[in-house]
Amino acid sequence: MMNKLFSLFAALLFTMQSFAQSDYYKWELQNLSDISRLAEYRVGKMQQLSSYDRSGGNDDGFSGKYSYIRKEGNDLVLADIKGAGIINRIWTPTPSNDTIQFYFDGEKVPRINMPFIDLFSGETYPFVAPLCGNEIGGYYCYLPIPYEKSLKIIYKGEIMKFQQIQYRELTHKEKIQSFSWEYFNSNPVLSEISQTWKHMSLSSLYNDEIKMRKINFTIKGGKEQQIFTLQQGGRIVGIELDSDYNLQSKSDKLIFKAKWDNEKENAIDVPFQSFFGYAFGKPSMKSMLLGATQAMCYSYLPMPFDGQANLSVEYKSGNKEEEITLSGRIYYTEKQRDKRREGKLYTQSRREYLPEPGVPYTIADVQGKGHYIGTILIAQG
Repeated sequence: MMNKLFSLFAALLFTMQSFAQSDYYKWELQNLSDISRLAEYRVGKMQQLSSYDRSGGNDDGFSGKYSYIRKEGNDLVLADIKGAGIINRIWTPTPSNDTIQFYFDGEKVPRINMPFIDLFSGETYPFVAPLCGNEIGGYYCYLPIPYEKSLKIIYKGEIMKFQQIQYRELTHKEKIQSFSWEYFNSNPVLSEISQTWKHMSLSSLYNDEIKMRKINFTIKGGKEQQIFTLQQGGRIVGIELDSDYNLQSKSDKLIFKAKWDNEKENAIDVPFQSFFGYAFGKPSMKSMLLGATQAMCYSYLPMPFDGQANLSVEYKSGNKEEEITLSGRIYYTEKQRDKRREGKLYTQSRREYLPEPGVPYTIADVQGKGHYIGTILIAQG
């Protein structure tokens, strides 16, 4: 099997200010419509409950043996979490009409009591599109579900197959109230998220502080070309590179690099096809944050720095006479990084042909405190 792996990380540490109970949940929801906050440190520890095969085999939900933590009568207990926290994601490719129940803070009556499929239909308020729905990768629910003291999730079907439940534990400093249907009755936040996910505007996110610099450069084989530099603190908020067949056919030979401040190592040093989500020479990823179309490669990941930023592209071609011309736009602001509240973006990239069977493959190896933002994985069997 061939694996090409690329991991994105922002090394972040942030001590959250105290929030009133309602304000903290509002802040949590607004994170879903404001990607400029991605550089801000998060609190708590992410955990996941899932249907993975505990024996190391391949029964990752096929039989349902590992899809729950215990039985209570005929009911399947999917989660039994103590302390305060927030469910941030629920995923399955196999939803059903069987009932799922959420019991908050030791209550005897479930506050959420609905068919499992309704978490993902996008039509049951507040579990509405685009926060909840289904795509090629399965059915998803990104509506944050908070709990103040504890949460138990019960599934009342005979078999639960594939599932993942991701939640973040909060400390005693973060005060939050448990899920309430009434919270959304007069709150416009869901419509704000919907509008942002349909059409994201950099100028609205950064209050029209954005500056833009056009780039146009030609690189010969074996050479590296600086495409952008800034000699003062600020943040890169958008990268758009015009794409055509020439770029797509050579995406595996182009290396995208970034260096912040006086650091010795590159913060970003990855192939174009990995960073912008190509699969085998074709654009294959198109998200709000990062991706590629037939016309453009783009990144809207916020990239803060303190005093200096350098972006460059290397063309790894053995033919020194071969060249490629790239053009595009870099968007940035001069807003200084808040060192208490924001980190910088770093990446790790790995690629291996025929990895050893049965041995876990290392996707990332990071030391120190940080905030993980995602992984792009391309694999071929």
